[in-house]
Amino acid sequence: MIGFEWCRISQRGRWRFAILLALSIFLSGYMAQAETVPANLPDYAVGDAFLFDNGVAEIVVGTSGDTILWQIGDRLSVTAYRNFVLPRLQWETREGSGRLWSGFSTFNIVPTSLWPLVSGKRLSFTSTDVERNEVTGREETYKQTWDCRVGDLEAVTVPAGTFEVYKISCSRYQGNVWVQGYNWYYSPQVGHYVKRVFTWFHSNPVEISLVAYGPAPVGLSAPAAKILRDLVQTALEKNHSGQLQVVDYAPEGLRISVMPRRTFKTADGVFCREYEQKLTARSRTSVQLGVACRDKNGLWRSN
Repeated sequence: MIGFEWCRISQRGRWRFAILLALSIFLSGYMAQAETVPANLPDYAVGDAFLFDNGVAEIVVGTSGDTILWQIGDRLSVTAYRNFVLPRLQWETREGSGRLWSGFSTFNIVPTSLWPLVSGKRLSFTSTDVERNEVTGREETYKQTWDCRVGDLEAVTVPAGTFEVYKISCSRYQGNVWVQGYNWYYSPQVGHYVKRVFTWFHSNPVEISLVAYGPAPVGLSAPAAKILRDLVQTALEKNHSGQLQVVDYAPEGLRISVMPRRTFKTADGVFCREYEQKLTARSRTSVQLGVACRDKNGLWRSN
């Protein structure tokens, strides 16, 4: 019956069908090409923060060209290239003012290796890593080989949302022995990995997923921090609940917005307001919720 119906289609109908089929194939190829646009190196600036579901925030506290200084949680400081696939250049852990561990890596490839990301792209290199126990003074050196590959674009859902990502997989070897596997799920939209899975020899994988991202208030420059403080005071003093107050700070490409959400009075007769502030830079937005109460001098102070 199918063949019979096809035979009954007119010559003009056949040509129309053929054109539509060709157009469909072309558009499918175009869309596939559009979905695999190469991803450039991430762009980081001081104050950028990425909070993961293990409760640890990765915050940019310094930049110099392709080199980024990260504060990871309360104890770990890392100097690394923007190319997070490469080993850390330097790192140290502290407990209070005391150093516990430190280390550094050297390798002979350019910092942009593997980027822009394209599906199927590969990278192999060697590194020398030195690790020092700052308490005992013991130092060990490791020579390692790395093999990395960029996977196809795929959709990944994490607490921060659903993103199109490139999966970058690396294996680390000492001699011929596999030691560790690394999987980064890099989102061009976020400009950072939204999920990371590390697997060590004879151990279960350790996975973290992105919860929130954007400029961190604690990482703002002094001028930007003052603008934020002033904007909070203005919005809480003058704006109705739900009314947005916005300031753009051009030198850092930063947009700051504050919106009061609810006003209430304490048992002592003090006026307080819940508010929401948003910080946006480099297409990343962080959101903070706060409560401030008005003192006798007319200043709003956060609890």
